[in-house]
Amino acid sequence: MKKILAALLIFVFLSLCFSTTVSGVKVWPGKHYIKINRWYTSDEDVGNARIQIQNPDSKDITVTIRADAPGGKGVTEGYSPIPDLSWIKITPTEVHVPAKSNVFIEVSIEVPEDVQEEHFNEKWEAYVVVSEPSQAMGGNLNIKIELAVKLFITTPTGYPSGLRTEHMIAIIVISLVILIIAYYYSERKSKTAAQYYFKKKK
Repeated sequence: MKKILAALLIFVFLSLCFSTTVSGVKVWPGKHYIKINRWYTSDEDVGNARIQIQNPDSKDITVTIRADAPGGKGVTEGYSPIPDLSWIKITPTEVHVPAKSNVFIEVSIEVPEDVQEEHFNEKWEAYVVVSEPSQAMGGNLNIKIELAVKLFITTPTGYPSGLRTEHMIAIIVISLVILIIAYYYSERKSKTAAQYYFKKKK
């Protein structure tokens, strides 16, 4: 009798868990690939992603959103956890989702300018976690549903010298100026030498 009762309780518990998951929020897509083509100097250059939060339930719900990083064996091969979670900007971090509707949140990757040159040619992994409020299941049991969207982030390709575009342009300009000056003095020296030759010949 005790075994039958225990099995019945387990069945009821799993049924409740399953129904909570089905009737809760959904997120789309399940993963995002973000490629930062160059370190940003304006808003257009920031790596970003858009995530949809769906509420198929008949009741309104408020969810919170935060950034998280994978740990240990949870990291995808070829990637490493993002060095600093504060580089992931989420707008908004809390959102009200009406029943039978959906909303969008914006996620951007903003690496501080003073460390950008340290992170060329890197691949990072991170999570955007959407959390529902805890739900009482009876007694002292509370269940909190969290859904995670994986972010796969690729940083810009660096130059062999590790220089940024601005530095390369400056070097090219300086080199051209030096070449022009060298050419000018070379031509002037050639003319002076030619004049001296003709004078001597006369």
